[in-house]
Amino acid sequence: MARTEVQPLGGMVRFAVALRLEVSGEDETLVRIGVYAAEGERMTPPDPNALLAEAEFVLVPSQLVAGTTVTAPAVARIGGESCGQVESSSAVLLRTASSGVLHITESLVVSQYCFDIPFQLALLLLDEAVSAFELEIDGAVKVINGAVASRGELPAGVVERVQATRDRVLTLANYLEQGQKHPLQTSVQFKPSTLKSAPELALVPTNLHVQSMEVVSDDGGCETTVTTTVGAFAAHIYGFKTGGIRQMLEGTPKAVTRLRVASRRDVAWSQALTAAITSFAQHLEWAVAKNSGAMGLAALQQLEALGFLFQVESLLSTQGKELGMLGDMDDAIRALAGVTFVVQLKGVSASVEERCRGQGGAVVLEVSRSCGGSSLGRSEPRVGLNLDVVLQIEVDARVLGGIGGGLEAGGGVLRVETVPVLFTQGINEMQTMANLLGGSKLQEDINAESLSRLQSFYSRWVKYHFGGEATSVAMRVLPELSEINASMQGLADEVQSSRSEKNAQILTRAADLTRTLLGGRVTVCKSAKDRTSMSVTFEQSRVLQQKHALVDGVTPETLMRAHGVRRDNAFLNIGRHSYAFNALQTFLLPSAYKPPSGTGGALVS
Repeated sequence: MARTEVQPLGGMVRFAVALRLEVSGEDETLVRIGVYAAEGERMTPPDPNALLAEAEFVLVPSQLVAGTTVTAPAVARIGGESCGQVESSSAVLLRTASSGVLHITESLVVSQYCFDIPFQLALLLLDEAVSAFELEIDGAVKVINGAVASRGELPAGVVERVQATRDRVLTLANYLEQGQKHPLQTSVQFKPSTLKSAPELALVPTNLHVQSMEVVSDDGGCETTVTTTVGAFAAHIYGFKTGGIRQMLEGTPKAVTRLRVASRRDVAWSQALTAAITSFAQHLEWAVAKNSGAMGLAALQQLEALGFLFQVESLLSTQGKELGMLGDMDDAIRALAGVTFVVQLKGVSASVEERCRGQGGAVVLEVSRSCGGSSLGRSEPRVGLNLDVVLQIEVDARVLGGIGGGLEAGGGVLRVETVPVLFTQGINEMQTMANLLGGSKLQEDINAESLSRLQSFYSRWVKYHFGGEATSVAMRVLPELSEINASMQGLADEVQSSRSEKNAQILTRAADLTRTLLGGRVTVCKSAKDRTSMSVTFEQSRVLQQKHALVDGVTPETLMRAHGVRRDNAFLNIGRHSYAFNALQTFLLPSAYKPPSGTGGALVS
């Protein structure tokens, strides 16, 4: 059967209902049945249910869904208090091989934490930075007085160290003074990619969004897949001439270098923490949602015992500035190992279904320095950010009773440590160049280190769920252990054998395994606009293919890339519904990450 090709509608047309027809069993045509014009002109739409009787897929704009017998699920079912406004949504009906119907809704929402968490962290960091500045000034005065008294020369680096600590204070103070007044907070409520280097927004993550795909089958079943998408956790404000944090620390460990690193860490750590909190809050909301069922309950049960697996997928290349971004990212993600989520579970009488429609959710109450130790039996001390993040979420008696003894012992509070891992694979033309020049070592090192941390988590995960400690809930919903072991071994094989090539299997295996292990998923590229869009749609397509037998020839990722929420994300960032891929860049992308014809061309990143 011929491949499905979806052509962009162009012009002023925003949405269309499309019917796929076969001609002679080989050629195919995409027929536009009805359109909804952007200027508001309504054309008589056909009934999507009737169309689906003859078609394999039907694109269903929200405006048309409301006027038909198709029951559209809530656009932001998982979006409670932790999500801001719904920025974009799209729906599609797909036919399965068994003649069933899937109603798929994508939604893209901003995180309410985008500005709030950097502000709270900046207050903590500024207090430390001022103390460090005062100590540096006192030390410099003593050194200068000593040099004057002995009529000797001023030791090298004294002035540079004072300047470095001063710059750190100024960056934090500038954010606290100007960033909180920025009009973005009351307009689009996120930092677009065009402002990733803005000094007053340095601590704010770039293009932070929560993307969800909700699948409703004709038997009433409902599943939600959630991915956090965000730009690289990197100090764009300081540039990358000397690389990122990892490269700076691997170089000559001068005192002034360590002080410069502290300033970069403030920026990169703030961005990473905000993304982690967003991902964890969404993970909680998914776990307590009614449609999550036993799988959600199993996820809650393992949190306190094993921690929150926070898996970041990086599409950054190891060439040019992105090599420095990757150095910042690696350090920032490692720092998250010092973050503990303190979850207050608040019982309520309202139904979980009502909260899933946006009437409740996870709310961050406080970010503070932690005085506690590890609850997972680790021998190493807490590292990095060393923070407690206090959240509160409303749950019903079903959830409270299902979690069991650990919750009762904690007085209604779960302490959840963070287990961060980063898997990275460049996929663009710059990675092609890096591979030709033998510049993929950092990528290989990071993946090997992350594999080791994931294997450690996995051994504890297997013991918990399959070693006698598991509850019947987990055993009912998890795949066979042999299948999961094969997935873990497959990832290890890809990481250990990958040398100087674009091996996207590392990314897909890590992402799929993370979802099996009930962890949180984040996808990152420089701006979370183009490569990230290709990746998140590919991942959603894999979920559909793995869980539902779709009709041959239907490629969900093509539909999503052409008519889904990611082109709206591009518009929100650069003012155009286009991905930033030219012909050469598209040619050098792996096949699974290529945009549909006619959707590229914007050169703004």
